[in-house]
Amino acid sequence: MTTNLDQYKNDKVVFVDEPGKASLHYKGEPKALKPDEVRIEAIYTCLCGSDLHTFRGRHPSVSLPATIGHEMVGYIREVGSEVKNLHVGQRVVVEPLQVCGTCSACLQGKYSYCEDMKLQYRIGNGFLCKYVAVPARFTYPVPDELDDESAALCEVLAIAVRGVRRAHVHMDEDVLITGAGTVGLLAAAVCSKIGARKIIIADRIEQKLELAKELGATHTINTTVDNIQEKVRKICPLGTDKALECVGLEATLVDCLQSVKRGGTVTQVGIFEKKELTLPAPIFITRELTLTGCQSYNFDFEAAIDLACKIDLKKLVTHKYPLTEIQQAFDTFNDPHSGAIKVLLYPDW
Repeated sequence: MTTNLDQYKNDKVVFVDEPGKASLHYKGEPKALKPDEVRIEAIYTCLCGSDLHTFRGRHPSVSLPATIGHEMVGYIREVGSEVKNLHVGQRVVVEPLQVCGTCSACLQGKYSYCEDMKLQYRIGNGFLCKYVAVPARFTYPVPDELDDESAALCEVLAIAVRGVRRAHVHMDEDVLITGAGTVGLLAAAVCSKIGARKIIIADRIEQKLELAKELGATHTINTTVDNIQEKVRKICPLGTDKALECVGLEATLVDCLQSVKRGGTVTQVGIFEKKELTLPAPIFITRELTLTGCQSYNFDFEAAIDLACKIDLKKLVTHKYPLTEIQQAFDTFNDPHSGAIKVLLYPDW
């Protein structure tokens, strides 16, 4: 049966046109689905920290102009001919990846290491639109008990899950998290759910630190008042077992390295706008530290969806805008005085 594509015409998608400027562009003629794809109608799409790097023109992996948007919840409106496990009308979230599926990494179940791995928005398939076609293999049904706003945050929760897994955080370990943005806040929540002992989070905004406590942090450090390294040593004299850097700054990465105990692990989650860093190299030998990175996901969405039903994600949602007000949404998100944590957008055409 041939699908009537007219119903998907006149759709628009957000582009960051130049630093500080975002607008809607018509997507052009809709294309028929591939056999292994589904077409989704967005309910909400979130702005993400990586979108903000792109909006500022400083994302190290994105050239402008570029589509953006990769955190979405929506309804399936069409399924490809080979899709058997999903159906029209299901509410779903999307893991926004494209991988080859045939390389050694993919065949070993390590698809995040696929040499051809791409994020959908970086290949022109941004989710800040009304309709989007994505691979069915990366599409996950949402439980009925999870509301739309919380479901929209499953993707960023999957990033936090991935970061905590990459850090190998275990029960009864002490953890430092630098940055109380969405990922840092959710990393604190994930650490709490798995039974970490002392969960210390550092940020310069007191409102976010208070929210961190509500989500599971046991200690907070306001960096406008206290020195991270000194405060950590007061809380954990030998240092923390693990640290997650969720800002993307040289200074906070050094704070993490200096704050973990001997044999500790630091996991870099934040995106660096600056590509070259100066680090205290001798401590990697004298204290036998491990520095790891974290990108995207690898079978983390199922755990994130499960945790989304156990964490009050709506606490993070601070603003909502129609997509036709995308510039105002970004201006708010980019304003450190706005109180914005998670900004949700919805199609209004």
